[in-house]
Amino acid sequence: MRSSTPALRDLVARVFGPHLVQGVSAPANYSLQLAGHDPDQPDATFHFLYRGFNPVIRTTDPRRLFDGLRTFLEGHLVDQGDGLVRLDAMALVGRGRAVLAPADSRHLLAAFERRLNMGGLRVLDRLWATVDPADGHLVVDEPVVEIDEAALTAGLERLPAARRPDPAVEPGRYPIAGWAFGFGAERSGPILGAEAIVAGARLAVNTPSVGAQGVLDAVSKVMAAAPAVALWVDDPTELAAPLLKLAD
Repeated sequence: MRSSTPALRDLVARVFGPHLVQGVSAPANYSLQLAGHDPDQPDATFHFLYRGFNPVIRTTDPRRLFDGLRTFLEGHLVDQGDGLVRLDAMALVGRGRAVLAPADSRHLLAAFERRLNMGGLRVLDRLWATVDPADGHLVVDEPVVEIDEAALTAGLERLPAARRPDPAVEPGRYPIAGWAFGFGAERSGPILGAEAIVAGARLAVNTPSVGAQGVLDAVSKVMAAAPAVALWVDDPTELAAPLLKLAD
């Protein structure tokens, strides 16, 4: 894990202190960057969480930044024994429902997230989209990784307050209204029947723990209630419109 300043590194170390392992040299898979780190950049007013070289959270709210780091780290506990299916997809939540989108589209959020928010959808700050095979709903659980809340509260008080509210998606269960897949420039439009189920099942990352039948049950339940589409746009700023349409 890497942070942009010594003070930020110290705060991360205190907040996640119970989980730090000494004497390990490993690549930094997650990085935090606070607003103002590089004033010449067009996104200088935003805080960022990076996974590798790719941004996965872009926010004006430092609380969401740290909560997001917590939930992304938690996502690496893939086999939690809860019977839920974890899919390599980005979830969007709003209006009491959810939409699933290609995981790679998260890296383009700077181009279209604001339009999503204006339309009532918010990006779920989780590594995977978690689906219950019993009803096909998106499950957003309370975080389970323990952090030092007192250290986080004290640290956030020393950071500039958010310019505008940017809360994370609330825990809950959300029916899935639509599922967008990325098949490349050669494919766009509706996906029907078995092809949609196969495409969704291929995105499961915890099949060994839930079983192939559990994955098929989860994906089939989603597809029975939600349209599946292949999504392609030449301009990333145009991604918001079809995703908002799926939420209608």
